Amino acid sequence: MACEDGKYNTTPKNKGGNSIPVAGKTGTAEVGDKNGDGVIDPKEKPHSWFIGFAPADNPKVAIAVVVENQGFGSLTAAPIAMDIMAAALNQ
Repeated sequence: MACEDGKYNTTPKNKGGNSIPVAGKTGTAEVGDKNGDGVIDPKEKPHSWFIGFAPADNPKVAIAVVVENQGFGSLTAAPIAMDIMAAALNQ
């Protein structure tokens, strides 16, 4: 995955191969009261997610990735989605 000029692509240009533009949205969700005791543990990492499709201008692949307790969507879920999309598009 590469971010160039604010746009994510399935393959970094400097690694060869075709770069395919991806449209998507990341998200980060705070973890709620897991125990039901009314207390939210501030040390608990948030859930991350990414939903998107590629190629952005003529979609062939759509994906949704949810990763529990692993941090921010752009740092955790998006890279997983890009790897899967690149494989699905034979990159």
